Amino acid sequence: MEGIPAIGINSEAMQLDNILAEIRQVILKHPVAAQAAYSSLLAEGKRFAATEAGKVAVPRVKNSELANRLRLVWELSSGWMLDEKPQGPLPSSFIDAIFLAANENNIDELLKKLYSNTVPGD
Repeated sequence: MEGIPAIGINSEAMQLDNILAEIRQVILKHPVAAQAAYSSLLAEGKRFAATEAGKVAVPRVKNSELANRLRLVWELSSGWMLDEKPQGPLPSSFIDAIFLAANENNIDELLKKLYSNTVPGD
């Protein structure tokens, strides 16, 4: 789409997979803060969309390939843990995930896998 910037990132140089893993770790370690930050970003986006500049930009960007790819990367890296309209301070999907994990027969293996995938230094 014309007029929408393309962003080039050298994923090897930036270790993009580590950055995405860190995002997930922050959300898992601080779900209340992550939900609050996400809600703030959404509110800011809605305020921008109501401005004259937003009324021009939003329709151009909303269904763009870049926006769809950004949404996919965000949802995958955040693990779909953050709610657009939260019912409380903790994301409901976080609670759901905890109950699902507790219900697993192989909880020991699940926890080993979880802790073996943590980001160094956390």
